[in-house]
Amino acid sequence: MGVGTGSAALAFGGHPPTVTTTEEFTSSTNTITAAAWSSGTNYPSNIMYAGSAGTKTAAVVYGGATGSPSSTTRTAATNEYDGTSWTGGGALPAVTLQMANLGTQTAAGSFGGVQPPGGTHITTGYEYDGSSWSSGGAIGTAGYNAAGLGILTAGLLAGGSGDTDYSATYNGSSWTAGPNLNTGRYYFAGSGTTTNAVVFGGQGATGVIANTEEWNGSSWTEVGDLGTARRSQSGAGDSYTSALFYAGHDGSDLNINEGWNGTSWSTRPNMAISKRNRAGSGGTSSAIATGGINPVTNNVEEFTDVTETANIADFTTS
Repeated sequence: MGVGTGSAALAFGGHPPTVTTTEEFTSSTNTITAAAWSSGTNYPSNIMYAGSAGTKTAAVVYGGATGSPSSTTRTAATNEYDGTSWTGGGALPAVTLQMANLGTQTAAGSFGGVQPPGGTHITTGYEYDGSSWSSGGAIGTAGYNAAGLGILTAGLLAGGSGDTDYSATYNGSSWTAGPNLNTGRYYFAGSGTTTNAVVFGGQGATGVIANTEEWNGSSWTEVGDLGTARRSQSGAGDSYTSALFYAGHDGSDLNINEGWNGTSWSTRPNMAISKRNRAGSGGTSSAIATGGINPVTNNVEEFTDVTETANIADFTTS
């Protein structure tokens, strides 16, 4: 037997032989493509610990290291990505890695980090205009692997090796210290603005953490934990209620990906390879991960969220 319409129906039972099976039929004018990671165009060199800003089709990646962590093969190079190919941009004023990053391809900021020789921890800020770098506002405490969020004229910085519970806001020229994080961390990521943001994961005082905190413009509040505690991950996001958290390290390098909806984390499609210290940017529907370690690579992966497109050229309804 069966009931339904031309677009949705049920069929159940039948013979011979007698069966109890029920099947459902649905018809749609749309084609649904599942969310997935895919290969992008390789970065011009192997790269890790680099900074990045922008989107999957308008990204900028800068600084970092091209060899093993203990080597001297560090770089000031800047490269821009249009979703298809990489083009060289203006070099950073100094070789820098493990910085906090924010902004867009044509208005990016790099703050703090590590500079050779000797791995000096710095407070220095640099700003990129799409072709060259200039001096920006110095952060309050020298350190590396803080999280940078927002845009160049309205930025937020949290955590970092120098003062792990530090936070501050940026007005395009100088930083103003704000309330501390509840849980100090570095090697972590976040999403949002100076008035609403979320930060997640990282290296805490006793190891990797799953803790997530939200910022409302005046204070930090602990919210839902990650499914997998980890550090050295990449992050991308559209707002404090929409973020991705991918790759990382929990004793082993990881390819896992989680999505934040403002309340809780859920599993998203895994990446093709397991890496940490990838340069990540973009939003929850379209993100990019560049390079990473271990070993160092020039691999680029791109994330595209589920899409739904019409599979007929023309139709009318009545």
